Amino acid sequence: MRDDSLIHPSRYTLLGVECDALTIPEVLERFEYAINADQPNLIIGNHNLHSIYLFQREPRMQQFYDLCNVIYIDSMLLIFLGKLLGLPLERKHRTAFLDWYKDFLSLAEARDWRIFYVGGRQESLKKGGEWFRSHYPKLSIRFHHGFFTSCQLPALYDEIREFGPHILLVGMGMPRQEEWILSARENVRTNVIVNGGAMIEYLMGDLKATPRWLGQLGLEWMFRLVMEPRRLARRYLIEPLYLLDLLARDLVTAWNWRGVQAQARRFRNPGR
Repeated sequence: MRDDSLIHPSRYTLLGVECDALTIPEVLERFEYAINADQPNLIIGNHNLHSIYLFQREPRMQQFYDLCNVIYIDSMLLIFLGKLLGLPLERKHRTAFLDWYKDFLSLAEARDWRIFYVGGRQESLKKGGEWFRSHYPKLSIRFHHGFFTSCQLPALYDEIREFGPHILLVGMGMPRQEEWILSARENVRTNVIVNGGAMIEYLMGDLKATPRWLGQLGLEWMFRLVMEPRRLARRYLIEPLYLLDLLARDLVTAWNWRGVQAQARRFRNPGR
């Protein structure tokens, strides 16, 4: 069950899903709260157009988001759509993981939080360990690759339990990371479970990270499409078309609500 006391008061429904209007400091505050309160398995998720598309088609994704305590927005296009619908969303509410991972890792190092990272390839993790030792030498972090079989899961859960992390960071890409989190939460105890996508691949340069200023302009998708057209063409050019009916419904609802509000104002002020 989701702990409603942890739900941010600025939670909105957009394109059929719930998301929180959180700034980067507010996202990090959720980590602090969960760890200081020894909250078990608080789940932090994120939404973008791809996740909404998967949410509409994958029951396991729906189950994951139903369990999420925090759902931050990592798409400027969602911010733009929200503003179009009259929601009080601003650029500061676009909080993609790559925008706050440095603050997150610095905070974890300063607070002595233990992080267990699951994801990436073995060769990437070897380079990743060296990178972390160089950039965050006091950070307590352990890695496990994301390519394992069901037979290897018990040993992985044992390793996580032995390490006793405050944060379980999962980077396998959607929807695999969300599906694995559903099973992991039943087998390990940590304070926070958060999905990190291809964090290691971006840090190691295996994938080209989008310049962060493009994200604030809503053009990150275009950069990624140019860099990986074969893999991402469907995600960025086809999947959004399946969401148009959801957008149409939201627009009708917003316009009807504005009409009700306008009628109420005329009723309160009949002379105007």
